[in-house]
Amino acid sequence: MTKKTKQIDPNRDHERELKEVRATFNAKTYQQYNQALVDEYLQLTSDIRTGIYDNESLTAGQEVEGHFVDRDTRKFADNSWTSKGIFGEVSKTLRTIDNTFKIAGELGDFNFEINTDAKPLTGSFLSDEEEEIRRKITAIDQAASQHGMTVYLSGLLENMKEEHITLDQIIKDPSKHNRYLGINQGVISFRGAPIEIDISKGQRRYNHSFDNIMIEAFCTSLQQHIKLEHPNDDFAKYMNAASILAAPILAIAGNSPLVMGEGPFWKDSRVRIFEQSIDPRTDTEREFGINRNSFPERYYDSIEQFFTETLRHGAILPDMTFGKDESGKDEVNFPLLRLQLGTDWRWIRPVWFGKDGDEKYITLEFRPISSGPTVPDMMANSALYYGALTYFVNNGIDKKFR
Repeated sequence: MTKKTKQIDPNRDHERELKEVRATFNAKTYQQYNQALVDEYLQLTSDIRTGIYDNESLTAGQEVEGHFVDRDTRKFADNSWTSKGIFGEVSKTLRTIDNTFKIAGELGDFNFEINTDAKPLTGSFLSDEEEEIRRKITAIDQAASQHGMTVYLSGLLENMKEEHITLDQIIKDPSKHNRYLGINQGVISFRGAPIEIDISKGQRRYNHSFDNIMIEAFCTSLQQHIKLEHPNDDFAKYMNAASILAAPILAIAGNSPLVMGEGPFWKDSRVRIFEQSIDPRTDTEREFGINRNSFPERYYDSIEQFFTETLRHGAILPDMTFGKDESGKDEVNFPLLRLQLGTDWRWIRPVWFGKDGDEKYITLEFRPISSGPTVPDMMANSALYYGALTYFVNNGIDKKFR
């Protein structure tokens, strides 16, 4: 059943919308949400232990995030010309060009995401991935060109300006608009202070404060998923191997040294910008080292350890309706735990898929690699990650690092 959604008013009042969102942030809702999280955690971990999420083959797939920019100038594409938003307009046009896939929406109205089909991690995997990504990017670019825009792939949209970091640029798609407003409200409420972006290298420094999280939308990634055959047994070795690989792969694959046209700063400044843009911690939490958007801080022995960490973090968006259709039926198993995991923003994490009646499986999602700048670049980075990961796992490398 398709969930009905109301259209977004192009002349919308963000203060009114935020007031409606804040209505969900009350003590009763938090209590219900937290209890539901515990119940879902207990059931999910039980299902993993009993083999419900086991699979017979090792497969992989990827997510590619990107931007829409002005076709002629390659500058930031303003969305004030359309009540449907850039994402909505391009999505509609894309269906007339290639209806075999659809793009997913992200925080920014100028963002998009594509997902590749799962493929066996053998033989022609990389060449098949390259062909699929090229075909999809080409179709998206054709759709965008009909609205005066083009596709741009990079870890960080380098020519963004401070005036672009506003809630007017949040995705207008009604199925996601209020959820992202809620996340914005949750992060700002937790912090009790504006978002501060501070990055430096040598004598160069960029420092600026924002009253919203929208700078996160200017960060885009290439994400790798690998399906775990036996999550209860396999998670720790894959997770630990990916953690070891994160630093050297970032050093090789980084492509975002400029921030607001200034720099160069870090080779992959996207990581620093992203972590600061959605950092909900108070000063006290920072002093105690509490962090929900980070690289792993330890080696894991089980997948339960990871989910237990997720439960320790306060709810950014206690939305009891998330992941449900209009009849209240779950559209994915354990939707609230998935929402909680989605507001942890950790760079490496397990994600489960499938609901009752469907195939159920768990993938390890690797999120540190920046998107772009070209499809061959992305394939080279993916080849390094998948090749090194499987080698490390098959040879027990993580045990040698402990």
